[in-house]
Amino acid sequence: MLTTMLRSLLGLIKPHLVQIPWSPERKELSVNAHLEIFEALQSGDVDKVRACMTEHTGMARDSLLKKMWSSPKETN
Repeated sequence: MLTTMLRSLLGLIKPHLVQIPWSPERKELSVNAHLEIFEALQSGDVDKVRACMTEHTGMARDSLLKKMWSSPKETN
């Protein structure tokens, strides 16, 4: 069930993710964040997983919203 939810969410945000400019620094931050989450999961440190995910998803949310707000609106 969780995997299905994650796939659905990723499907919704993926079109916006590909439009975000990924500088080398931004890529490094993302890789490091995912690595930190993975290591916390491996160690079983629930509090650290929660903190890492909260920080990571907050940064991702802010980046996506910034990109979405700056995109020109489609007109019909």
